[in-house]
Amino acid sequence: MKKVSFLSFIFLFNLINAQVGVGTQTPQKTLHVNGSLQITNELNVGGDSLTEGSSGEYGAYLISNGANTAPTWKNLASLGIQKLVNVSLTTTASSTYNGSTIIKYDSTPYIDSNYISYDSTAGSFTILVDGYYNISGYTNINMYGGGGTISYNVYSGSTDLFLKNTNFSTSVSSSGISVGGATYLSANSVIKQTISFTRSFSINNGSFSITYLGNGN
Repeated sequence: MKKVSFLSFIFLFNLINAQVGVGTQTPQKTLHVNGSLQITNELNVGGDSLTEGSSGEYGAYLISNGANTAPTWKNLASLGIQKLVNVSLTTTASSTYNGSTIIKYDSTPYIDSNYISYDSTAGSFTILVDGYYNISGYTNINMYGGGGTISYNVYSGSTDLFLKNTNFSTSVSSSGISVGGATYLSANSVIKQTISFTRSFSINNGSFSITYLGNGN
C-alpha cells in the first residue's frame, strides 16, 4: 500500500510540473502551442500567484525583457514615438468678425476617438486620456482696413494654455499667426481657441493638430 501511494505521489508531482504541448509531442516550455492562438479578451503579463498581471493601456506595445523575465507593456511615447490624435482645418469663411471669435473647423480629417472628441457646434476639443500633449495651431486672417494686433489664444476653462499677440503694420491686408507647445492635460479637459483683431477681419485659413506624447511613464 505504501509503495502504491509513493508511486502515485511521484506521478502526480511529474504531472503538475510537466510541460504541456498543443500540436506537438515535444513541448519546449511549460505551455508550447504549435499553431495559431486566439485571444478573445485581455492579455495579462507579469503578476504572481496572488497578483493579477497587467493588461496594459490602450495602444500599448508588449516589450520583451529577456529570458526568465516577464514582458511589459510600453506606450508609444516611452519608445520615442508620438501619436497624432487630431488634425483640423479651417476653410475660407464668409463671416466678418469684430473683436474676438471662437475658431471652428469645417474639416476634421483625422480624430482618434480614443484620445479626443470634437464638438463642431461649440468649436471645442475634449481630452479623454490624461497625459502630455503637443498642440500646434495656425490661423491666417484677412485684415479689413489695414494692420493692427492679432491675438491667438488656446485655452482650457479659465486657463490660457498658449497666448500670442502680434502687431502688423497698416500696409498689411492679411497675415497668419501660430501658437503651440507641450502641456499636460487631464481627462475631460475642454480646449477652445479664439482669434481676435483690433479691426474687422475674417478667417482666411488655418490648421490645428494635437499629438499625444504619453503620461510620463
